[in-house]
Amino acid sequence: MTSTAVITSNGHALNYNLLMLIPPFCGPSAVTGVGITDDEGYVKVDRAMRVEGADRMYAVGDCMNFSGPKFGHMAVQQAQVAAANVSLEIEGLEPIPAYDHEMMLVIDEGGGETIYLHKGLWADDPAEVRQGRFWSWAKRVHEKYWLAKHS
Repeated sequence: MTSTAVITSNGHALNYNLLMLIPPFCGPSAVTGVGITDDEGYVKVDRAMRVEGADRMYAVGDCMNFSGPKFGHMAVQQAQVAAANVSLEIEGLEPIPAYDHEMMLVIDEGGGETIYLHKGLWADDPAEVRQGRFWSWAKRVHEKYWLAKHS
């Protein structure tokens, strides 16, 4: 790596102005060897957030195997699906697969260059990308709403 390029293991250089690297992740070691993880150690779940290969067990957040980034808003949506499905299961009903794996984020530089990104990670559709001052304002309003609702 140089100050303007990342060099891949096969020698290919990728130039950049701003670099954000994410290290490789792996699943939690606490569940290794239990038979509910994939090759990378993540807990295998279905769209209802049920653990595959285990009865009456659910998993959400960083420990589970859905591809792509692991953001807090995703974990909250997964937890809402899991909680609804646990409730259905307690009532003797079958859980309803309802989680839609999507990524939404705002890269907020505090002004007109703020970027909004939305991408359905299970869809082949292109990502929705918007830019402008509105997204910086919208992020602050959403943060205040979320804090008021969850405090």
